[in-house]
Amino acid sequence: MDEEVRVTPSPDAEPSRNPSPPDTAPDGGYGWVVTTSVAIINGHSWGISAAYSVFLAHYLSESTFPGATALMYATVGSLSIGVTLLISPLVTIMARELGTRPTMLIGAILQSASLVCASLSYKIWHLFLSQGLLFGIGMGLLFLPSYGIIFQWFTKRCALANGIAIAGAGLGGLTYSLAVGAMIRNMSLDWAY
Repeated sequence: MDEEVRVTPSPDAEPSRNPSPPDTAPDGGYGWVVTTSVAIINGHSWGISAAYSVFLAHYLSESTFPGATALMYATVGSLSIGVTLLISPLVTIMARELGTRPTMLIGAILQSASLVCASLSYKIWHLFLSQGLLFGIGMGLLFLPSYGIIFQWFTKRCALANGIAIAGAGLGGLTYSLAVGAMIRNMSLDWAY
């Protein structure tokens, strides 16, 4: 009883004037701007995280927060990296629902706010919340969505573009570690954040 109806295009039908976009990435051009942007994001995110070792050395030598143990100080840095990676499922959902740009903007705001809050900390639990938890959330919202952007712009030179973007983390780590050390010595801990 059920009849199958097949529709075939007429030979006289005109082809679509809006062809679908190509499935291949542009492999260059603006993709290099995107690669540089991701390298800068990596430099600021992972660079600040790597500079925590300089903060840690200062905290331990100066006993900055009364009653805090070496393990507590070390846990702050570990917490930020752990939270960055643990919120991946949430970041994926946010990027899908809100979009990549808004998700990354929220991350940049949280990351900046965490450093301001860390500079105002006077108890160790303030540092756990600011430089540990809030920085980790901000870093996750900023770094994780940026990871997939390069694949949209490259196919042939994807490995090179990824290498350049990831090298930003190492360059940021070097730069921030040297800068934080100099700022703590010459200005104060509060200005080093």
